[in-house]
Amino acid sequence: MERNEVTRLAKANTFVARLLCKFLFSGSVKAYGVILTTFLDDFKTTHFILGCSFALQMSSCNMASPLVKFLRRFAEYKTLYMFGGMLAAAGYFCRAIFPMNGIWELFIYSAITGIGFGLCNISSVVYMERAFRDSFPTAYSISLFAAYFGIAILPLLSEYLFKSFGIRVDMTVFGALCFMLVPVGLILPSKELKSSDKAQQRRSEEHLPLTAEEMTRRNPNNNTASSSIMDQNRELSGYDRQRETVSTKLESTENLLEEKD
Repeated sequence: MERNEVTRLAKANTFVARLLCKFLFSGSVKAYGVILTTFLDDFKTTHFILGCSFALQMSSCNMASPLVKFLRRFAEYKTLYMFGGMLAAAGYFCRAIFPMNGIWELFIYSAITGIGFGLCNISSVVYMERAFRDSFPTAYSISLFAAYFGIAILPLLSEYLFKSFGIRVDMTVFGALCFMLVPVGLILPSKELKSSDKAQQRRSEEHLPLTAEEMTRRNPNNNTASSSIMDQNRELSGYDRQRETVSTKLESTENLLEEKD
C-alpha cells in the first residue's frame, strides 16, 4: 500500500475486521443469558454476582485503552488485533477445558475475553479512521449494525449448542468463532498510515500553504518552487540576524552614554 494512497482493498479489509469484532463481542455478551441458569446452579450464587462477572467482559473491553497505549510501543495495531483475537478465544477455551470450581474463575475468564475484544475494538477503529478518513463517521455508523446481527444470531446458536451438546461444546464453538479474529487480522494493512500524511491532508483542506519539503515530496520533478521558497527563508533568516545585530549595538551604545552621564 502506497503512502499517500489507500486502496479499496485496504478499506474493505479494515471494514470486515471491524464488522467481525462488533458481531462477536455484542453477540457473545447477549448469549450469556442462555446459560445463566446453568451457572447459577453450578456456582450457587446470586443473579447480581453472576451479572457482575458477565458485565466485567464488557467493562474490561471498554477500559483496555491504557493497555493498548502501552503495547503500541512494541507492536503495530495489526499485531494487537490478532493478539486480541487470541485472548478473546482463550477466555472461552479455558471455560471449556478447565473445570471452574469457583465464581472467581468466571471473573478471570470474562476479563481475559473482554481485554481481547478491547484490543480488537480499538485497533479496528484506528484502522477505519486512517483508511476512510472523511468517510469515517459513515463507515463507523454502518459497522455498528453488525452488533445487532450478533445480538440476534449468536444467542440462538448458543441455545442450540447448549441444549444439544452441553456447556463445554458451547464454549468451544464460541472460542473458535473468536479465534477467527486472528486470520482476519492478517488481512489488515501491514504498513500503517503516517501522521504526516494526515497533516498534509488537513493542510490541503484548510487551504494553507505547503512547506518546501511537502512540495518536493508531492512533486519531486519540480524543484524550482521548493528552491525559491528555501531561498526566501534564507533571506528572511539573514534579515533577522542583521536586525538582532543592530539592536544589540544600539543597546550597547545606550549603556555607554548612560555610564558617561
